[in-house]
Amino acid sequence: MRQNLDRGHIITIMLAQMGQAFALQPDRPANETIHELKELQIARTALVKDRTRLLNRIKTQALSLTERHSKARLAQIERQLAAIQTEIETRLRGDDGKARKGGSCATPSICLPSSPCASTSRCRKNTRR
Repeated sequence: MRQNLDRGHIITIMLAQMGQAFALQPDRPANETIHELKELQIARTALVKDRTRLLNRIKTQALSLTERHSKARLAQIERQLAAIQTEIETRLRGDDGKARKGGSCATPSICLPSSPCASTSRCRKNTRR
């Protein structure tokens, strides 16, 4: 009978038997908050890169017009960063710990200073990448 099964079926049967032997439970799918926090983190990272690029560009600009435009854009980036940070904090506070497992942050570099993991070495924000 096993000769008639293709390799994929054999692997599936083997994994099912392992799961049964170890009494494994299926993982819960990530909740929507995790996906939203990741999206906010990506947006924040992009804005930080834009801000750094703009600060470096301002140092080399000679025309006052381009410097004024760059400073206006810099102010806009700062406002957007503040709005994103506020949204992240709101979602983390409203999540009641569902997004965080075991006292660590759900997403690298996203945690509140008041979160239990922020002052520990378990916080992903405090570890070097």
